[in-house]
Amino acid sequence: MKQTGCLLAPYFSGSSPVGSALVNREPSGISQQIHNRFPTQRDRLASGITSDELTKVYGYGVENHRGLAEIFAINGEELSGRAFLICNSIDTKLGKINSPSFQKAKLFVLRVSQIHNDLRHIHHLVSTANNGAKKLSGVERQIALHQFLFAVKLWCGTLREASDVIESAWQHSNLHRKFDAALGDDAKAALREFRNYFSKRNCIKQIRNKFAFHYDADAIAAQLQRLTLDDGYEVLGGERRGNIFYSSAETFRTVALLDVASFGNTCAGFGDLFDEMNAVHHQFMTFSEAALVAIVRQCGLRREQITSTSIVDLERVEPIIFVDEDAIARSVEKFYRPAK
Repeated sequence: MKQTGCLLAPYFSGSSPVGSALVNREPSGISQQIHNRFPTQRDRLASGITSDELTKVYGYGVENHRGLAEIFAINGEELSGRAFLICNSIDTKLGKINSPSFQKAKLFVLRVSQIHNDLRHIHHLVSTANNGAKKLSGVERQIALHQFLFAVKLWCGTLREASDVIESAWQHSNLHRKFDAALGDDAKAALREFRNYFSKRNCIKQIRNKFAFHYDADAIAAQLQRLTLDDGYEVLGGERRGNIFYSSAETFRTVALLDVASFGNTCAGFGDLFDEMNAVHHQFMTFSEAALVAIVRQCGLRREQITSTSIVDLERVEPIIFVDEDAIARSVEKFYRPAK
């Protein structure tokens, strides 16, 4: 693999070759400032999130999915590791097809299912980036952490939007009256906690509003008063833009995110932020899965078992850190080659 690059100094005036020394070099001055503000024992960015934590949060276990497991079961038999189901609704007892109650239930199922799909993929992104953060070092680890925090920001944004769906499609409609009795005590308690959390200022809202889909000037400007660029504005460069990484810029954003999430000592560091997100995620999943099951149980289902040939081990998947530049050149040449 062809690997070249440079570290650009202040005002992009100098450069030096990139090699193993760059990947494993000592933290820069700005990195040390971050370590001083967020000690490793309080900040799990130092070691990554453990596999047990990820597994616990995302509920990969039958005990957390009794209702869905029952819906998806084939003659009560458990599916093998590579067997999955395609389920299609073939009739309904929710009411007439054009009735308001049917339309509301259908819309709720569609919207919540879309949220589940997004959270599923975000889980994959978090796990993959986390594998890299635990294994890599130096600049390579910093790139993996950027991917990790990018997924975390998407996670915050999705949970924040999920709260709007719960309010509009469940709480402020007749669905909660129609299906509340079918929910268990755990689901009802989870719904109360979830709604209470988003009824006040919180970390997830702050991150969503300032970082998830935004580049908040005030949050970044605040760090300019606290962090210095004595070592220069650092950029990792390659021959192709796909391998360029603005490391100093990402450092400022990471610290700004942690500061915003730490207002009022609600979150003292990333470890605490992650714990808070875990709890809110679990509340949403506990309620929404129970609500989906309550609705689906009134529908007839046709089940078809399939076997997948595309399965990975989440603990072994690694993030993309650098791309082979020779391969990029070949792809570009092929793409732009004039037709004969």
